[in-house]
Amino acid sequence: MHTKNVRIAAGVLSLAALLVVAVGPTSNAASVPAVAVAQPGPSTSLGTSNSAFTALTAQYIVRFKTERGLNQTVADELRVGTDVTDVWSHAIDGFAATLSTTDLARLRNDPDVASIQRDNVVTAAVDQISPPWGLDRIDQRTLPLNGGYSYTTVGSGVTAYVVDTGINTAHTEFNARIVRSAFVDFTGVPGASASETADIEDCNGHGTHVAATLGGTVYGVAKDVSLVPVKVFQCDGTSSDSDIINGLDFVLSDHAAHPGPAVANLSLGGSLSPSLDTAVGNVIAAGITVVVAAGNDNVDACSQSPADVTAAITVAASNISDHAATFTNHGSCVDIFAPGVSILSAWIGTSTPATAANVVSGTSMAAPHVAGVVARLLELTPAATPAEIWTALDTTATVGVLSVGVGDPNKLLYRLPPIVPSPSFFVTIPSAPRGLVVRPLNESATLTWNMPARDGGSAILGYTTSCAAPGQSTVVNTLTNSPFTVVGLANGVEYSCIVSAENALGVGPASAAKTMTPRTTPSAPDAPLIDTTNRRLNLTWSAPSNDGGAPIKGYVVSCTDGTTVKIKKTSPSTTMAGLMGLTNGTQYSCTVAAKNAAGTGIESSATLATPRTVPSAPISLGASAASSSATMTFNAAASNGGSAVTIYTTTCVSTAAGAATPVVSSGASSPMLVPGLTPGKKYTCKVQATNAVGSSRNSMGKNVTPTP
Repeated sequence: MHTKNVRIAAGVLSLAALLVVAVGPTSNAASVPAVAVAQPGPSTSLGTSNSAFTALTAQYIVRFKTERGLNQTVADELRVGTDVTDVWSHAIDGFAATLSTTDLARLRNDPDVASIQRDNVVTAAVDQISPPWGLDRIDQRTLPLNGGYSYTTVGSGVTAYVVDTGINTAHTEFNARIVRSAFVDFTGVPGASASETADIEDCNGHGTHVAATLGGTVYGVAKDVSLVPVKVFQCDGTSSDSDIINGLDFVLSDHAAHPGPAVANLSLGGSLSPSLDTAVGNVIAAGITVVVAAGNDNVDACSQSPADVTAAITVAASNISDHAATFTNHGSCVDIFAPGVSILSAWIGTSTPATAANVVSGTSMAAPHVAGVVARLLELTPAATPAEIWTALDTTATVGVLSVGVGDPNKLLYRLPPIVPSPSFFVTIPSAPRGLVVRPLNESATLTWNMPARDGGSAILGYTTSCAAPGQSTVVNTLTNSPFTVVGLANGVEYSCIVSAENALGVGPASAAKTMTPRTTPSAPDAPLIDTTNRRLNLTWSAPSNDGGAPIKGYVVSCTDGTTVKIKKTSPSTTMAGLMGLTNGTQYSCTVAAKNAAGTGIESSATLATPRTVPSAPISLGASAASSSATMTFNAAASNGGSAVTIYTTTCVSTAAGAATPVVSSGASSPMLVPGLTPGKKYTCKVQATNAVGSSRNSMGKNVTPTP
């Protein structure tokens, strides 16, 4: 079952040889991030701040081509009641105002307006004093390190999937930010460690270290990201392609159930696996930015999966001196370098599980630095696509400071790229929604999607869904939100569905179309016809009149005697089945149900039938002779074959010359008189039992000679 190992990109040391660093309350590495506070000086009031608003507040900055145009428009806006909060004529010609959708449409058509942009939130930076050196390095362009980590965002509202060895849930680095989790159960795997548990707890340490580097409160890049650990490795750090794919399958289903900005960190790797690469690609296609470790074998990263996935962000490791790590993989599949040598982060431990720490090296440690920066970026731009995220990281990386090999990108991770896309634009219609998924139902379908990459500078008011099919009325619904169920569809008809977003300026372009065929379970077949045989029922039936809109995939035949149930499944082309091993003489109630892609339909009406066969032969024959007759005695058959014996038949045969033969006599029971025998002639007599099915074999013969 677990045949192909996938190595964790854990570093140049084996896990058993890693240096464990006890981190106490006074350690710099465990200190609470400090905030530099400036002393107050002379200040000039710039008016009441307008920055205390959420992302949903309709606050905009309107810039004009001329001061004259500004003055005229401000006067017009005040007359119609627009909430103008600030007017500027020095820094820019413009004003700030809370604008309705109608206001936005009117101003966009004003020829004097140069641009309209959202009033963005500007956050004061926080400085963490004496952070791990990796954090210290990514917030500055050059060495030497300055002993701090400055950040303005913490990954709030972003989900980080950590596909790894699990997580130490008791560690203080994570507080209450482990929002969901999943795990592969290794407890029954041959050769598995006795330490394996069927839960998310980390018995290796690697996953805890990675998760804390990505999103720990002290060791982490994004200190408030929501963590979803996905445990896919055994305690010894081994796994398989199928286990990793299991984890990625959960990531996709969880993201569909909890949509929003997300990043996935895969600090793992192994030999090339097209199936694993495809799974990673599907995660990215769903709108989740995927960060992977380049690997620690000092070989071409393109020779390993998933480091070779083009759309993933593949991360190599650098050291504190800005040199490529001696172990790191390299080549054209590497996208960026990040700190990955001697990285201090959270660990596991039995004595101090809440504060355990460890120093580990590897591209596994470099990748979560990048994933943390991605989470911080997604906090600012939750609708950014994986491609836009990479463009932001790529264009703002620190270039030319590393000592790397030929063919490696000389790019070092920098803490926070600019907002993507630039907030300075005209308000326009939104871009197309992303990641449309359509699930067919009975005469309906459920549509789910992700928000557009760009809202056009105006809040999304809702979405329009449309499902069309040849010869059918197009079903359109407006001002919906994901998920949405489209009703009024025809089962068995293929529809093409799209969704588009709408803001104050109008409806944007449609998403890529997805096709599906509404369906339900099939109707019931007619009650089956049944032929009874020995311990067997042979059923035949007709296909249901309605397949529910999807091809019949088979049938389920069920027969019960009220205590036990016999079930047989058949292929879609077969409308007959035989159920064997039944009890003769016992009545069974039998039904048939058809199944399709939507499931198993309702059962047919029941047909009652009783398996049966011929009785067994009578036993213990006796014969007494009389003049020209004999009286036969016998015991009833051991089995009546499931049907009552209705008559017994005695046949007496003689080979003597002049004897009347054969002589046959019937009766309902023993004894039975057989008249008409020839006196003095020897006869051999046998008895048969007969029921509704037929006659038994002959009994053993009994000799008798009638008296003269």
